[in-house]
Amino acid sequence: MSNSTLLNDHIENCSDNVVWAFLVSELMIFIFKWKIRGNF
Repeated sequence: MSNSTLLNDHIENCSDNVVWAFLVSELMIFIFKWKIRGNF
C-alpha cells in the first residue's frame, strides 16, 4: 500500500516537473519574441 502511494507521488512529481518545464519554455519563447518585436 505504501509502495504504491510513494510511486504515485513520484509519478505526480514527474508530471508536475514536465508541466513546469513546458510553462517556463513557453514563457521564455514569449519574452524572446516580445524583445525582438520591441527592438525592431
